[in-house]
Amino acid sequence: TVVPKETIDMEVRVLGAGVTSSNSNGSNLTFIPTEACISVAGGDYKRIFYGSNPSVEPDKVVFSASVKPNQSIKFGGRYYYNKSWSTFYSSSSGTNNVRTLVNGQTPPTTYPLHTAPSLESFLKPFLDGAGKVRIGPMDVIVFMELTHTDAQANNQGYDLQDMVLLVTFKAKD
Repeated sequence: TVVPKETIDMEVRVLGAGVTSSNSNGSNLTFIPTEACISVAGGDYKRIFYGSNPSVEPDKVVFSASVKPNQSIKFGGRYYYNKSWSTFYSSSSGTNNVRTLVNGQTPPTTYPLHTAPSLESFLKPFLDGAGKVRIGPMDVIVFMELTHTDAQANNQGYDLQDMVLLVTFKAKD
């Protein structure tokens, strides 16, 4: 959850949607349709993206708004597979499946992302050589884990790369 202290303009971009599926033998890795949602000021969650990683356009703004002081901004996501939706995880789910990081923080994983062979290419431009987030001073990256629960946090698949958003804020002129 992000809560601004002043009226601010916000833009959200999708950096990547990394939910995948493979055949039982591990071959033919395929990206799965994934949904990202946002809730502003306690409103209902609204879809801001639906698609798989090949349809992500990181430079495209998928949501923008002017947000007033103390209005909460919450994020959520889920994926669609075998004709059904997965569990919807959000900032208000009471789990660690949706996390926000600012410039200089280290992504919360069980292994160093900057050296991980499974690091999604969409994250690399936003990490420095030490594996810390490298974004603007008023920006936030939202990492979502949509395929595993908190109880599976030590599983290699718990990588918080299933949906990644970049939220940029700009002070109102």
